[in-house]
Amino acid sequence: MVLVTVGGWLSLSHFVQSRIDIQEARQLYVDDHSPVEKQRAKRFNLDEEVERIKKQHLEHDYDNKSVGK
Repeated sequence: MVLVTVGGWLSLSHFVQSRIDIQEARQLYVDDHSPVEKQRAKRFNLDEEVERIKKQHLEHDYDNKSVGK
C-alpha cells in the first residue's frame, strides 16, 4: 500500500511539473514572437517621425486655440 501511495505521488508530481514546464515554454514562445516585442525592437526617432508626418498631405482646416489663461 505504501508503494502504491509513493508511486502515485511521484507520478503525479512528475505530471504536474511537466504541465508547468510546457506552459512556461509556451509563454516564452509567445513573448519572443509577439508583434509588440517586434515593435519595441524598432528604435523611435522623433526627427524621423516629424519628417514622416510633414510628408503626409494634411488638411489645414483647423484653428489654433490657446490652451492657457
